[in-house]
Amino acid sequence: MKISIIVPVRLNETLFEGLPRLEQLIRNAPSDRFEVVVVDYGSPTRRAAELSFLTDQFEHAKLVRVDSEAEPFSAGIARNVGAQNATSPVIMFNDVDCLASPNMYEKIHKEARARRIDVNAYDFFAIPIAFLTVEGVEEYHRIHAANEPYDADSLFHYHIIRGEKQFIWFMAHSGSTIVVNRLHYLSIGGTSPVFHGHGAEDYEVKLRLASYRPIGRRPLDYYRNTKNNQMHDYVGFRAYLSLYSYEVAFRGIYMVHLWHPRRAVNSVNQAVSNASYKQTERNFTLLGEMMKDFDKSGKQLNALPDRAVSRKTLVLCRPASTALETLRQALPLLGQYSVIDETVFADEHALLDAIEAEEFNHVFFLNPYGNEHRLSLYNAVRSANIPYWVHDRGALPHSWFFDPNGFNADSSSYHRQNWDFPLPSDEREEVISYIRSLKTNAETLEKNGAPKSAEHWRHAFGIGDRRVLFVPLQRPTDTVTRYFGAEVGPYENFYKWVAEVAAKLDPSQWAVVVKKHPAELNRPKIPGVVFAPDDAHVHDLIDLSHSVMLLNSGVGLLSLAFGKPVVACGEAFYASDGLASTAQSIDEAAAKIKAGLPYDQETVYRFVHYLTTKFYSFGQTDYVERDLGDRRFLAASRIKYQNIRMLTDEHVFFGSPPAAASLDSPLFSSFGGKDALERARQKADAGPIILQQSKMPAQLPARLSPLQRQIVPIVRPFIRLLGNAKDVEKYNRDPAMYFRRLKSPGYKWVGGMLFPPRAQSREAAE
Repeated sequence: MKISIIVPVRLNETLFEGLPRLEQLIRNAPSDRFEVVVVDYGSPTRRAAELSFLTDQFEHAKLVRVDSEAEPFSAGIARNVGAQNATSPVIMFNDVDCLASPNMYEKIHKEARARRIDVNAYDFFAIPIAFLTVEGVEEYHRIHAANEPYDADSLFHYHIIRGEKQFIWFMAHSGSTIVVNRLHYLSIGGTSPVFHGHGAEDYEVKLRLASYRPIGRRPLDYYRNTKNNQMHDYVGFRAYLSLYSYEVAFRGIYMVHLWHPRRAVNSVNQAVSNASYKQTERNFTLLGEMMKDFDKSGKQLNALPDRAVSRKTLVLCRPASTALETLRQALPLLGQYSVIDETVFADEHALLDAIEAEEFNHVFFLNPYGNEHRLSLYNAVRSANIPYWVHDRGALPHSWFFDPNGFNADSSSYHRQNWDFPLPSDEREEVISYIRSLKTNAETLEKNGAPKSAEHWRHAFGIGDRRVLFVPLQRPTDTVTRYFGAEVGPYENFYKWVAEVAAKLDPSQWAVVVKKHPAELNRPKIPGVVFAPDDAHVHDLIDLSHSVMLLNSGVGLLSLAFGKPVVACGEAFYASDGLASTAQSIDEAAAKIKAGLPYDQETVYRFVHYLTTKFYSFGQTDYVERDLGDRRFLAASRIKYQNIRMLTDEHVFFGSPPAAASLDSPLFSSFGGKDALERARQKADAGPIILQQSKMPAQLPARLSPLQRQIVPIVRPFIRLLGNAKDVEKYNRDPAMYFRRLKSPGYKWVGGMLFPPRAQSREAAE
């Protein structure tokens, strides 16, 4: 597993030592573990050429150019571009001023590998950043030049944990350097482009990532911006996000931020003096608004297309719809995708013309039988042999499908040649374990009451020891009932089939138990049957039954898995030898039920194994209840996929979110532990918390010559020897000005020799 390091950069006069620092970053990242993607976000032509020359020197580095010289620098957009062009399953954001040793990059890689972030997509971590002073940068390089890599990292770590302020300005545990699954990052839309300059954009994306993987309890005053990286109380979102960094801080993982002078950059239509590089006030105001809006609505940015995927897909779906939201994690897998409402196309000819004009090579459909217009588009695409997928809910709990071969019974994906193979013992045991878990968890596609038992219902229905034919009804308006009814025709005719089959069965031997579909409000009138209560659990009724008769409901697959023979009176995707029988007439259905329906357990195991490991995608689904007056139903509003199959050659795994940490976790120890969190909650309720702002570090003026910069650390020990800490601070801020302000003529002369005043530029003089 490789990690792609994304480095956003714009080489210009405000970027301090940008090129040498980038070169050191690339050199330090082990080429067998990392790919370095440098995103040039609008460097001037000459500097862009320097970047190109540099990245060409390294096989594990590549350059992606964004022509944006006239735009404000946006680290977020640059990171998005880097993520879209990366080739590794895991990405890491690394600003050019942040550095790790080769040994530390190895440790970061091992951490990501141990967590299996390539297949546990919801997991992510942040890397603690030690912001260094000028002296800290020198000390860091000195230690690494004089020691073995592991020893050097450990030795400098001592400076960090001892809080030595002459080297460490402060620690940042909620910065932009994060390690995250690439596909997951793309699926949430990446970093918001509304931020420019630098600041707040990294918090916003991490808060959305955290919504998929909550690490622990939020602070009560979660939306508060404490404006401070020195966090002693569990207050505000910065403290919450720091937990994602503390996880790896315990393992000695850290990076350093190399000192640089404060930056200022042009914003659109603004002079340099009016536009701070950090854009702090603007960006954090936006952040506060976006946090609250996301928590309220759950709405996110559109998923980013994966530029590493060559296909171009037309997605026929209403933009900004709930249906599109459920597809979020699948969309990047479609490559360059465009979402267009199907109603835009007047007919199938308009669709085919658009496909040709825009050079789409795939089309993505929701249930193609959802309406007549969509069905005509679907048939046209199939007839034109254009590759496509259809998407809908599967017949097993939490299952969904992306079928490239059709929909339900019209799909070749269910043909025997795809699944009818002997199962090795381990795969057979997996199927048995899965079916056992279905029974134990009692999960269903539709809302059911609490499970009881077959014997409970046998007693409640007063059917004694008679055999039970269970008939689960479907919704007459469902696509599978309207289009796959076969000889039954309109679904209302099925009620007649049930009544007549019941009449043909010996009532002394058989009882017919019918259950209304949970989404329907009224029971149909069917003579000769027993209606189960609306909240009866379907598992109980399957268990109660000897045989199951239906049109083509997904309950048929569940019944087969639970060991019950099934007869399907319509077209069912699970109707095949050894699986469900079919009936072309009422007499045939009754005769087969009387004679005993065929059932082959091994065939069922093979089919279920295929569905659960090769065909179906699975995800935890959030539903909202919709009431249309004549019927109620549950509509999917969000899906957190565990895996996605059939969209790519290899299955894509997301895994499950890691469990949240309890308040007893050492993660909270820096905030005083569980008891202190409760005290912090009380303090937050009592009033605002005033936190002291960190002081600015010593800063070197940007206009010192390269030779003068080399002299600065040589002279500093003499300043410390002859003066005090304030003298060193003044010297660090501006060496030339420090000497000019001294009273001693001798010292002034020395300073003038070492740091002679530089001539003003014409622009400055004017």
